[in-house]
Amino acid sequence: MTTVVIVYGPKAAGKSYLSRALEGELGIYHIDPDTLVLEWIKQGLRADLENGWLQEIVAAVKFALETRNAVSLEATGAWDSDWKLPELLKDAGHDVITIRLLIDRATAMARLSARQETRVPVSASEAERIWNETNARRNSQNVDLEIDAAGSDFAERAVRYLSEKLRA
Repeated sequence: MTTVVIVYGPKAAGKSYLSRALEGELGIYHIDPDTLVLEWIKQGLRADLENGWLQEIVAAVKFALETRNAVSLEATGAWDSDWKLPELLKDAGHDVITIRLLIDRATAMARLSARQETRVPVSASEAERIWNETNARRNSQNVDLEIDAAGSDFAERAVRYLSEKLRA
């Protein structure tokens, strides 16, 4: 059985940081949607108006799982298409583990303004809108693990959880 770990959270919550920790500690290959989207935009592709990059992301996951047992990827959880992703992957026969990173608005915005990595560009107002929408969906979208990402040990806690879950 192949496993997909989807890390949800608003912009600058620590999704990429956690995914890199999962790769380093557990060997879970990280698919970086920001890198893919930036490449697709460079190629002249445009996101679907209803589902964004959903089909392209699913295809990238399936391709990566042809040679790997487990992959991780990230989504904000602000759009309906983000929540279609786990069901599409489950329907394709993959085990899906979902993690939601929680972070207060001020910490997320401070991290975003200090960010040095190349990511899909987002304005401060768009980041706030995404934070609001992500948090509004918290009660309606279930996940396997919800973790406060404001602390310094959140990645360690998530790695422990996944290590146990993958052994089960």
